[in-house]
Amino acid sequence: MTECIARQPIFDAKLRIYGYELLYRSNEAMPMNVFTPCEPDQATSSVLVNSMFLFGIEKLTHGKLAFVNFSRSMLVSDVMSFLPEKQIVVEVLETVEPDALTLSACERLKAAGYKIVLDDFVYNQRMEPLIDIADIIKIDFLTSPAEYCESITKQLRRNKNIVFLAEKVETYEQYHQAVSWGYTLFQGYFFCKPLLLDTRDIQGSKLIYFRLLKELNDPDVGIKRIEEIIQKDLALSYKILKYINSAAHGLAAKISSIKQAVTMLGNEKLSKFVTIVLLKGLGQDKPTELVVTALIRGRFAELIAAATGLKVQSSEAFLIGMFSLMEAILDQPMDKILGGLPLDGAISGALQRQPGKLTSILETVIAYEQGDWAKYAIFCQAIELNHASAKKLYLEAVSWACGFE
Repeated sequence: MTECIARQPIFDAKLRIYGYELLYRSNEAMPMNVFTPCEPDQATSSVLVNSMFLFGIEKLTHGKLAFVNFSRSMLVSDVMSFLPEKQIVVEVLETVEPDALTLSACERLKAAGYKIVLDDFVYNQRMEPLIDIADIIKIDFLTSPAEYCESITKQLRRNKNIVFLAEKVETYEQYHQAVSWGYTLFQGYFFCKPLLLDTRDIQGSKLIYFRLLKELNDPDVGIKRIEEIIQKDLALSYKILKYINSAAHGLAAKISSIKQAVTMLGNEKLSKFVTIVLLKGLGQDKPTELVVTALIRGRFAELIAAATGLKVQSSEAFLIGMFSLMEAILDQPMDKILGGLPLDGAISGALQRQPGKLTSILETVIAYEQGDWAKYAIFCQAIELNHASAKKLYLEAVSWACGFE
């Protein structure tokens, strides 16, 4: 059996990371690579074992809280005894009935310091005992009527300690609406969507980065030209020299000129570094997680390309993954962005979702990121990606991206 584990960010009202829900699926060898359903206990056990022991939960969540789904049998067992209460948040599945054993287990967990979450909550009077224990209540904004999403916070406000989490929030409009209704935690991919199209211009200083990226993608460009562009931006020059002289490169002698740095890095590494600096600069007024997600997409796409026989195109895959969130970062449509940044035709085509291998890699990355396992399986088959290696590549991408925060 092969497994997939991903994470979905949970924000506070200021769009800072509060924690991550860990998403899990298993896949047994079946025709067409269709993912098989798994029991909640098996899913939860695999999430805990993989995140805690095989990879390290702190690396997976970067020290933030980890929200994990628990079935009734997992709640009443002793599985929690080895889990750190300051890192794990217990999500009680909506299928769990509030019987005596369940309530007793939740009370013990809460007394031990764990936060208790009621997942996909739909009010019913029999749930009152669990409501009294809960720290967080999750409301599904995708399946619940707006009237219910608004009224439930007022209805249960009697317990002043309850925090309301709006999940499956897909637009900034929904996010702002949820804030006005009293929600203070938010989950969903609204942060990956543009706020307002065609309203934001690229600052003049950032145009240097775009110009440099254009030149770096020109196979005939010379070192002298690259050096001239970099030297026009003091901050970029400083960052490149600091990067090349960092301990990671283990150089015996200090690099003191841009020409030396450009020569040593080469166009491919320099292009990657400039892309990271560019996106972090452009995303300064956006949620930090947006840039982190772009970093993960870029590295994950690069690793997938190498693992599927496209090593020569791994640098293009990196750019595609990173730039796939440029609409949300710049609040502009992709065609306008690409018009100001001439890129290789294959890169531009993938960013506009034109059919091709690089587009399939990008779709694989996004499907995995969002836990859309059915779609992920389809694209895995299309690019001939081995399921067993995908999780390892994803976790490597997460670890790499967190190092740039």
